[in-house]
Amino acid sequence: MNEATPQGLLFCELEIPRKGHAEVNASLVRTARSAYPEAPIRLLAERRHLEAVDRRLRTYGVEDVALEESPLASDARLTLPREIRLFGALLRRARREGTRRIVFLSCSRRRVGWAKVVARRLPDVEVMVVLHETDFTFGLASGGPVERLFHRLYYRALPPNLTLLVLGPWIAAHAHERYPFVRGSLAWMWHPYDYPLEILDGEPPRRSLVEPLVLAYFGVAKPMKGADDFAALAERLAGEYGPERLRCLHLGRRVPRAPGFPEASGVESAPPGEELSRERIGELAAGVHYAVYPYDADAYSGRSSGALHDALAYRIPLLAYRGPMFESYFAELGDIGDLVDSPADLERIVRGLLAAPPHDRYRRQLAALERAAERLSCAALAEQFRRPTRPE
Repeated sequence: MNEATPQGLLFCELEIPRKGHAEVNASLVRTARSAYPEAPIRLLAERRHLEAVDRRLRTYGVEDVALEESPLASDARLTLPREIRLFGALLRRARREGTRRIVFLSCSRRRVGWAKVVARRLPDVEVMVVLHETDFTFGLASGGPVERLFHRLYYRALPPNLTLLVLGPWIAAHAHERYPFVRGSLAWMWHPYDYPLEILDGEPPRRSLVEPLVLAYFGVAKPMKGADDFAALAERLAGEYGPERLRCLHLGRRVPRAPGFPEASGVESAPPGEELSRERIGELAAGVHYAVYPYDADAYSGRSSGALHDALAYRIPLLAYRGPMFESYFAELGDIGDLVDSPADLERIVRGLLAAPPHDRYRRQLAALERAAERLSCAALAEQFRRPTRPE
């Protein structure tokens, strides 16, 4: 196979309907286009997901990707006989069109099994499964000895043309250590991102440390994402310093299981029942000085975070709890903020920023974030998409 000019790439989003994962999927497709500028690319997904991805691709001038609705991506639960027929049709199509790489953009444990079938039936085709987390997929996050044995057998002898791709070196290290039965198939690349230039008008905001100091919590407010710690920080400090000196914002969606921050916390967010548009989040992000990520380190040892890329996209320095994910990004990108070890440490840092703003260091952090935007761009990651990194 000639890696420089594959006959075609087929992307399949068969798990996530509607707009979920649309940003990262669009970014992976753009990365593939940069890696293989002449190759035909097709995306199979649910209709609303295709529309969301198409909007993002067109924003960046990518209009030569074929988008096709697939019954495999339906909201309805498929019967096994129908699933067998549909995957059979996928196999025949791949042979007929000379597909050289098939990328499953999200996979449950069941669909990883189908990816194994596809790889075995198409031994000359590269089959790649993008895993957004590893503990649930590999089945050892919970369950007894029987379940653990089942999943070890399930992942034994994966086909040599099947790659399990994770989006970050810390996830690969976690899976490599904890799940030795997938080591031969495991690879990683950095999480690519479609930076929202249409919101930034092509230029990042010109930030400076002037009061009020504005902190932001991006994404859905959940306990594993440290929502309680952020609320407690806002309640303690916003009341003490007042809105003239400190503001705490929630820039993210409200969902039924994570309804947001209580009004008494002092965190400013959209009213209940309302959702901030992407454009409005961009406008508010332009005035943010630091993005706060009080994430549970253990919860993110085997997964990536799209919300982190909001801060990177808007070039906002980070205040983050120390953990494998953030340590990996800081090691790769340099001084892009502060890593803290506890809620008390986070509060100490914020009080220090209010007492003596580090203007020179802040300018250096903004410059590092500009370089980070280039380092993690779709074009820069094209080679890693061609040949993902294998953990040692």
